[in-house]
Amino acid sequence: MAFGAPKQDIWINRHLADLKPAVSMGVGGLFDFYSGQVSRAPLWMREIGMEWIWRLIQEPGRLWRRYVIGNPLFLFRVWKQAHKT
Repeated sequence: MAFGAPKQDIWINRHLADLKPAVSMGVGGLFDFYSGQVSRAPLWMREIGMEWIWRLIQEPGRLWRRYVIGNPLFLFRVWKQAHKT
């Protein structure tokens, strides 16, 4: 499935029981990279785990909420869950 997160995850979850696949996998923007529609970050950025910054610069309108709000919120929720008494 290549709808992109979270659409592909929701679709897979809704249709998994009907399709009964041996394996299901969301590949997100993989085909965008393979087709050349979206360029990959320079190798040095990929090697240090900063490809997300490259993607944010390329597609700020689509990705800013996920990277600037969603990721810190997710980390906060993980931290909060880990420190529950």
